[in-house]
Amino acid sequence: MAKPPDITSDIRIAAPCSVGWETMEGDDLVRYCGKCNLNVQHI
Repeated sequence: MAKPPDITSDIRIAAPCSVGWETMEGDDLVRYCGKCNLNVQHI
């Protein structure tokens, strides 16, 4: 069976947040950015 293409390599963030992943609260998969008020997922 063929492996599906990696579509995440085509994703571009127009205006990425300046807050570092290591300073956000959360775990290794999901963290919360207080500046953006968003949950951020690590892919």
